[in-house]
Formats: sequence, structure tokens, C-alpha cells
Amino acid sequence: MHESYPERKMDDLTDSDELRATSEPSGYGASEPGRRAGEQSAGQAQQQAGQAVGKAQEQAGQAVSKVQQQAAERAAGQKDRLAEGLESAADALTQVSRQLHDSQQDTIANVTDMAADRVRQLSDYLRRHEVEDLMDDVEDFARRQPALVLGGAFALGVLTARFLKSSGSSSGRTSRGGMRGRTRYGDAMVEESPSYRPSSEPGYGAGQTRSTGVD
Repeated sequence: MHESYPERKMDDLTDSDELRATSEPSGYGASEPGRRAGEQSAGQAQQQAGQAVGKAQEQAGQAVSKVQQQAAERAAGQKDRLAEGLESAADALTQVSRQLHDSQQDTIANVTDMAADRVRQLSDYLRRHEVEDLMDDVEDFARRQPALVLGGAFALGVLTARFLKSSGSSSGRTSRGGMRGRTRYGDAMVEESPSYRPSSEPGYGAGQTRSTGVD
């Protein structure tokens, strides 16, 4: 025996399907605005990060440039001071050479003259060139002539020390010689000759008499 069901019309099915389709939200349509907002936020964050990195790089570059400029200024000042020191050393060597000539040590004096000329030339060279050029030249010369560099530095030190020692001895002898031969009597300074020295015994002018041995 078959049961009978009420027949549904095609129009009723169509209306109910449309109603269900409009009442149930689509998942894709509902998430689309949120997705776009997230992408926009991510883009803004990336842009801000890029700007921050660029600013940091710019500041770092400025700091490096400032440090390099300060280092160059300090190096230039040291170069000038070195040139002045070499000029003083050349003058000292020249004085040593004169003393050697006066002592009839012409051979050593001639060598000292040559050393003074070379040191003075080096001083002039430092004054005329920039620090970068000097560094390149010094490194190249030290690689080619290491023994000459060390030997020149040693010779310069020895000659300078000899000059300073000689100058100190000469000034000491002059000072001692100036004090010898002068004796103070009351408020007057009296020159003494090598053959005369004042007696420490009181004389007749001091109010004392010598004994004659006769009563």
C-alpha cells in the first residue's frame, strides 16, 4: 500500500531556495573587507619600516663622515707638529756639526751636515703634502727600504742625544766659571785673581795689633 505525500509546486521550491540564499551570508563576501584592511596595514608598516631604515642609514653615514673629518683634522695637526719637530731636529744637528767642526772632527761633522739636510728636506716634504699622500709614500718606502728606515731613526736619536748632552755640559761649565773668582765683601763684589786670595785672618785695619815680642 503506497503512502501519498503532498506535492510541492515548483514555484514554492524556487521561492524557498532564493530566500535561503539571501538569508545565509557568503563566507568569501564577508571576509573580503577585513582582508583588504589587513593588506593595507601591512603595506603601511612595511613603508614605515623602510623609512626608518633609510633614516638610520643616513644618520650612520653622517656620523661616519664626521668621524672621518675629525680624524683627518687630527692627522693634519699631527703632521704639522711632526714637521716642526723635524725642523728643530735639523737645527740641532746643524749645531752639533758646528761643534764637531770646531773640534776638528770634520769627517763626522760632514756626515752630520748631510743628516741635517735630509731631516730638513723631510720636514719640508711633510709641509707640502697631504696626510693621505704621506701614508701611501711611507708604506711604500718602508716596504722597499725597512733597514734604512730603522737605521735613520737610530742615527737621529743618537745625534740628538749627543747634542743635548753637549749643550747641558757647556751650560754647566759656563755657570760654574761665572761664579768662580768673585767674593762678596760687605755690599761689594770683588774679583779675585788666581794668584790672590784674601786672608781670613784679621789685619791691622780690624782694630788688632801684632805682638812684637818686646815689652
